[in-house]
Amino acid sequence: MTTLLHRVLRARAPAFAPAADAATGPGSRVFAAGILLCLLFWAAGCSKPAGWRILDPQQAEIDYDIALGRIPFGEVREHVVRLRNEEGRAVAVEQITSGCSCTMARAAAVNGAGVRREGPSLWGEAPFVVEAGEVLEIRLRVDSASSPNPNAAKRVLVRIHSDSTVDPAKTLEVHFVVDMPFYVVPKRIDLGQVPVGGIAQGKTEITGATGGGELILGVLQKPDAMDVVLETPEQTGTSLWRLHVRWFPPLEPGPQEREVVLETSGPGGQGLGRPLTVRVQAIGVENVVAEPLLFSVPGRLEKGTGSGAVNLRSLVGGNRLRVLAVRPEGPAAECFSATASPVEPDDQGRSEQWTVQLTCVEPPRLPGAFSGHVVVTLDDPATPQVRIPYVRKAAP
Repeated sequence: MTTLLHRVLRARAPAFAPAADAATGPGSRVFAAGILLCLLFWAAGCSKPAGWRILDPQQAEIDYDIALGRIPFGEVREHVVRLRNEEGRAVAVEQITSGCSCTMARAAAVNGAGVRREGPSLWGEAPFVVEAGEVLEIRLRVDSASSPNPNAAKRVLVRIHSDSTVDPAKTLEVHFVVDMPFYVVPKRIDLGQVPVGGIAQGKTEITGATGGGELILGVLQKPDAMDVVLETPEQTGTSLWRLHVRWFPPLEPGPQEREVVLETSGPGGQGLGRPLTVRVQAIGVENVVAEPLLFSVPGRLEKGTGSGAVNLRSLVGGNRLRVLAVRPEGPAAECFSATASPVEPDDQGRSEQWTVQLTCVEPPRLPGAFSGHVVVTLDDPATPQVRIPYVRKAAP
């Protein structure tokens, strides 16, 4: 190391050579120390373990770059990246994350004998250990239909989180472009909250995206209990197609999704293209709802005072209701009376909205918190009964 240092010093300009040779001046000693420090760092860098080594990269200079090219919309493309553990010890992979939901990554380990071990489908429990010399396979799966920005360059970062001392967050950069002949705005027809006994309708508009002359030819597939109408550019008087849907009852309670599949042509209107899928989503709710959801009973009650009011409303347009009976049920039920009054009733006393009032007839002797229900009986066959909670919280 000393000989190498002297060679470096002698290679300096002549003005510094005497001082370097003599090694007596303070400036010379500082310079020599700096050169020695640089050499030490250089030597340490040469002995650093390799960590994760990407095998057979597409580009040796930027081995982390994964180019998947152009992907037709609706196609799923897979690519396997192989990384050898060259750290000299076992490495525990804790998690593999993707910067976009359109790109999924699954892990597996392969030893020198070709024996394969699949990684976890869900991360968060025990880490996936890759022994020294084993190959970590990352299977990338890109679903083009889930890509948020078609017809534009997309870059997704996939990170391998491990206890490696060299590459603790090894990053792959996945590049691709999703070729989408059409723009669908909005991408999903979201009908929002829909009563299970009601009819919901919505629409979306479709335009050409690439200028290739692709056409929407018609409706290829639609769900049962859904009416679908496709307006053509000739009918809309514009360059777009308009898709209308009506979802008929009964709907299922909770979130749900259906698909409408449209037939398309190839470029220039010739031949057949890849079918275009438009998703329709809704949240099924009860036909009759209470607003607010419960009676909040005050902590201190006196005889004859109101204990809360709730608006009972039908979400099915034009569906008028008649309340047949209303009664409290549960703890302290005998201390309350309940009444229901129609809002803008018709000649037969039916109304789309009712106001349900809870009144204290006797202060309850129950200490602390309690809860029960006000049971409202209706003449509606789809919703014969509604149970509205009443709740008194414990005193602070």
